[in-house]
Amino acid sequence: MVIEILKQHTLLIAEDDADTLVEITQYFGHYFRLVFQAKNGKQALEVFEKEQIDVVLLDISMPYINGLEVAKAIRKTHPNTQIVILSAHNESPFLLKAIEIGLLNYVVKPLNRQKAKDLLIKMAQNFKQNHQIFINSSVTYNYDDKVLILQGKNPINLSKNEALLLEAMLANKNQILSVDKIINIVYLDDKTRLDYTGCIKTLISTLKHKSSDLPIHNKYGLGYVLKI
Repeated sequence: MVIEILKQHTLLIAEDDADTLVEITQYFGHYFRLVFQAKNGKQALEVFEKEQIDVVLLDISMPYINGLEVAKAIRKTHPNTQIVILSAHNESPFLLKAIEIGLLNYVVKPLNRQKAKDLLIKMAQNFKQNHQIFINSSVTYNYDDKVLILQGKNPINLSKNEALLLEAMLANKNQILSVDKIINIVYLDDKTRLDYTGCIKTLISTLKHKSSDLPIHNKYGLGYVLKI
């Protein structure tokens, strides 16, 4: 279950010790779809802003910007991102600061196999519990409630077919989905329509009307792609 859930997500590891960074990346790389690296706090924020990151693993003591400050900066704009702090400290002041940020976990070094395993399980459980995915800084999708969550607005309900389409695109994000494949997914049990291609166009249009921030793009003659 753990690997099935985490393989849908991306991880950023920020650690200034080169050997530790390689070791953690090799272990966690087996579980995540993509793993990004950063050697200091400044680089961590640059990677986070550039890439689509679902989980962040931060060493607390890094050059330029420490892990807690990086976590604070991320939390300001991305409330759903899972953040884990690695630290040699277990004193109360550090723990209290970490709690205030809303971390998934605060792990005292060294990060051995058992701690890493427990951490992976907690990450997967958190994704399963929330069952929602961050699309971009403006839009999050909740699988259980079939709603779009927009910053500062009430959740927007999706129809059955809108949800099927969006979930198919999320499962194949950054890949072109052909119209035929979309038809087979969305209208598998509906053989009553004459113009399925027109229905897909209408469905895409209504989705983008509900949130203009949904990054759905038409690739002429090929299909559609959700770029995140």
